[in-house]
Amino acid sequence: MSKLARLASIDMLRGLVIVLMALDHVRDFFGPATWGPEQLDHTTPAWFFTRWITHLCAPTFVLLAGSSAFLRGTGRGIPALSRYLATRGALLLLLEATWITFSWQFAYNMIIFQVLWALGMGMMFLSLLVWLPRAVVALIAVLLIVPHNLLDALQSNHPLWQAWHFMAKTGLTLVSKNWAGSSAGASRKRVRSVMRRFPSGRSRRCR
Repeated sequence: MSKLARLASIDMLRGLVIVLMALDHVRDFFGPATWGPEQLDHTTPAWFFTRWITHLCAPTFVLLAGSSAFLRGTGRGIPALSRYLATRGALLLLLEATWITFSWQFAYNMIIFQVLWALGMGMMFLSLLVWLPRAVVALIAVLLIVPHNLLDALQSNHPLWQAWHFMAKTGLTLVSKNWAGSSAGASRKRVRSVMRRFPSGRSRRCR
């Protein structure tokens, strides 16, 4: 099976976001401060910007994960895509709970669940959603996104309530992926049609 040509736009966006993420992670090495960059009574415009701009990182990684998942599915089919998402998602959960947790504190005093955990959970849920019709997935997306913040004022320690909030947070991730993937699929078709007209504009194939 021939491999699909890479989309340079996705690779460029991924590289840009990695640079922004690195900016956020190395900020303190260039100007250590006892206050956070978002503390408006202490920060400077430049210092604030180094943190504000990095808020684009996690949503963009989710967007790219969904886009890449959709593009992968178009070339390999749903069964292979579902297995890939499930195994890759489980690997991200393992890395977050082990290597990333240790890297943040050089110990295991607490387990850290952040961006990789959200991405991993999103991939695992998406491995199930890919079997559903797109209209059903769109309905699930609406039900998760639209009322997401309506119940924030209500709090409860009940296990079912806590489970719902956990599902809602990871659900937003998986819905963002699928929504982005659907959009990317439409864009992919347009890109292919353009490539057919201008063969010289094709990207180099994966090796």
